[in-house]
Amino acid sequence: MRVMFGLVSLLVTIGVIVMIMHYYTLPAVQQQTQIKKRVEEKFESNTPSGYKAQQDSIDVVESTNGSGRFDGLQVKSIVPGGAMQTYFPLMAGDVIISVGEVRFDSTTGFDLARDMLFEAKMRQQDLTVVRGGKTIVLSPR
Repeated sequence: MRVMFGLVSLLVTIGVIVMIMHYYTLPAVQQQTQIKKRVEEKFESNTPSGYKAQQDSIDVVESTNGSGRFDGLQVKSIVPGGAMQTYFPLMAGDVIISVGEVRFDSTTGFDLARDMLFEAKMRQQDLTVVRGGKTIVLSPR
């Protein structure tokens, strides 16, 4: 008789644990999984593979002013539908002259300007671009 009461109490305890997991723990885990997926989609560019995808989707060269000093990044080519075109509506021939509030000049240099370009999406910064002789501002999507 004691063994039977022991087994019943053990089964009731297991049932209570399963109910707690089903009603409290499982929904929390599912919610965390959904949140993680949304964060990864939004901040994919912040991962090493996302950063590489950005670099592979655009080819920029140094743009210089009349005196031969660095003044921006000229988009030599861009992969249609690639990471950088998805984040910013850039086109081949655009000259990126600033990221956020930082205007490129000879003190910025090509390497720093290029790094700033790839961090612009993560930091939600605008790009100022010269396209067809007109200055426009591109916001990250």
